[in-house]
Amino acid sequence: MKMALPPFILTLQVHNTGNHTRVDKVFCTEQLMNTVIKCKTDNVARPVKTDHYPIITQFNIYTTRTAWEPRRNFRLMNWTKLVKTIRENLTNIPPPTEIKNTQEFDTALKNLNGAIQDAIEKHVKLTKPSPYSKRWWMTELTNEKKKMQQLGGKSKYHRLNPQHPIHKMY
Repeated sequence: MKMALPPFILTLQVHNTGNHTRVDKVFCTEQLMNTVIKCKTDNVARPVKTDHYPIITQFNIYTTRTAWEPRRNFRLMNWTKLVKTIRENLTNIPPPTEIKNTQEFDTALKNLNGAIQDAIEKHVKLTKPSPYSKRWWMTELTNEKKKMQQLGGKSKYHRLNPQHPIHKMY
């Protein structure tokens, strides 16, 4: 660990004597020390009735953005159409038999995967989500949130009546 705060920079002013001293330290690893742009105190930004000066440390750290590639949106697809297409595709491949070697296994697996992938390509649309979106959020959550907010408004309207059934529903 190395000291990021340069020497002789004071970090505290004692209230009763007014003396300045250096009690606060800023440590970094050696790899992080190479990225430090500045590390200093800001005497002007010191909050009222505090004795410590704020320490401002700025690092030169850049991260690469992940590339968002289109992917299949299984949430908004019609499952009945997909299952129907998979069933149709499965009728076009040979019926299951006893597998005797790896070549037969690979062929059967290729046929099965091909039937499923063909149906997915036909019925599941591609989507490119926003990098700022919450990937776990679904339309069902939006609907439930709206219901909850409506119940909250009704509950607030009947706030003077604690026995009203809307409070339990909310």
